[in-house]
Parts: sequence; structure tokens; C-alpha cells
Amino acid sequence: RRSPSFGSSPASPSSSNRRRLAAAACSHRGVMSSTTLKPAPDVHIDRAAFETSMTVRALRVPVEKTDAVLRALRGFALDVPRVKAVVRDPSEGRERERLVLLN
Repeated sequence: RRSPSFGSSPASPSSSNRRRLAAAACSHRGVMSSTTLKPAPDVHIDRAAFETSMTVRALRVPVEKTDAVLRALRGFALDVPRVKAVVRDPSEGRERERLVLLN
């Protein structure tokens, strides 16, 4: 049996292959650095086109009981992506209450 030669295995490239790979990598870097970037064009985004409004029913619940109410209403609370089912009550003087939004 012959012993394996370590320099010619496919996993380790020969010295000439290493030089060729290094030269290719250097030329690639040179191309990337010589590319000039242009400023982005002025784009106006109409943010109103992305707004969505929906009418839902809600329950006004004391903060301490919110968790229990959500458990009792499992399946009935609002289930819309990126919209929370429990929000602060915007009414004045209602800091200790939350609104549980329903489907």
C-alpha cells in the first residue's frame, strides 16, 4: 500500500493553486473598491396608503383583572397580526384600566 501524499489531496490546494486563488481574490477586491455608488433617488412614500382602520368592540377591564379576562375570553380576543389585543384606555382618568379588543 502507498502512503497518502499530503500535498496533493483535494482538500488542500497545491502552492500554485493557492497563488492563483489569492490573485483572483485580490482582483475581485479591486473591482469592488472601484465601483462608484450613486445617491438614492428622491422617493416620496405615501404613508397614508399603509394605514388601516377597523372598528372593533372592546371591554374596559381593570389592570389587575386583564390576565384573567383574557384567559376567559380565549378565542374571542382580537387576533390580528401586529395588533395587540390589550391596549391602554385613551379616555381621561382611566389610567388603571385597559381595553381588551374583541374579534
